[in-house]
Amino acid sequence: MTTEVRSLPSLSKGLVYGLGLAFLWAALAFIFSTTTYHLAPVIVAAAPAIVDASERRGSPARHALAAALGVVMALIVTGVLSVSGSLDGPSLLPSGGAALESVVFSAAGGLAGFVGAVFVSRR
Repeated sequence: MTTEVRSLPSLSKGLVYGLGLAFLWAALAFIFSTTTYHLAPVIVAAAPAIVDASERRGSPARHALAAALGVVMALIVTGVLSVSGSLDGPSLLPSGGAALESVVFSAAGGLAGFVGAVFVSRR
């Protein structure tokens, strides 16, 4: 009798795109600390799920995992930039600063990435 070892399909391409965008956002924010890149957390959070869904069809659980990993990446970059003082630019939110905006936009990006991935994979 043989046992079959099943592993989760790789999410590597989506994560590579997400990490690349996260590093680009961080580099720009370190260089231009008074500029706020409002859409960067949205794009970083959504990218892994969208790229993964465009590569292959997957279950909603797989898309949720990719979106969650994107949100975690965006929140890590937000934390690093906030601690280093590189999120000093203006915010689109009526209260709170650019760090709070990045947290809110990261969550919105993860949700948008999940919905977009489900839509792309069902086409």
